[in-house]
Amino acid sequence: MAESIIVYFATVDRAAVAKLLRESGCSKTDDQRWQYPRSGMPTLLLAPYTDLDSEYDEDDRRAIFTRLGGRPACAVIVELRRHFSSRAVDDATDLCRRLLGQADGVVDDTYSELWTCTEIQTRAIKRDGSFLECYRNAGAGEPFRRVVDPDATRWLRWYELNGNNLVDEEQVTQASLAQLQEIFGTTPDDPMFECYPVAAQHIQRLATFVSQPIELSRFAYFVEADAILPRTGAHG
Repeated sequence: MAESIIVYFATVDRAAVAKLLRESGCSKTDDQRWQYPRSGMPTLLLAPYTDLDSEYDEDDRRAIFTRLGGRPACAVIVELRRHFSSRAVDDATDLCRRLLGQADGVVDDTYSELWTCTEIQTRAIKRDGSFLECYRNAGAGEPFRRVVDPDATRWLRWYELNGNNLVDEEQVTQASLAQLQEIFGTTPDDPMFECYPVAAQHIQRLATFVSQPIELSRFAYFVEADAILPRTGAHG
């Protein structure tokens, strides 16, 4: 399961943000996407965010413009990979501190609040706790506290076997939740918000729902779910 937050920058453009990401410990996976941390299995996946006008209502857009002093110059969406639970929350907190420590901006937790660098660093308490507390779990393997739509988007993602970098991903649009539950041997009441490693016994059936070949000798594959984010009234 992946939750998403959005970092809005007040004045720096995309090229400057790319430089900030490199300096903050991110590595590039293609022309548009990044991952964090640079070494080991990534807990965060990043990409440019350009859907502010279509996904936010007027009040929420106004709240962001007010905090930034105008429209953002650039934005990055950061996905927290559910498989890594609290470690992903810690890494997202660390990365946001680094980014906003070098460039003016705010973070939308996409749950209820906007956060400045100072608020993150001082562990300011708001209505749902400190920064990203709404996503933090009590222990490894437990779900994020936030309730997620059962129709969340599911993806097949594959990584380097040695370097652990994200190679590519494909949305699994044709498989129903019931079909995925059967493929991975879970129970009918399992919403499958975890990260599911793909093994040899899964390939034949899973391959009917994706266009790319599944080559376990070359890559490590996982089926993951991404949240459907509520926008309306998120900050009001």
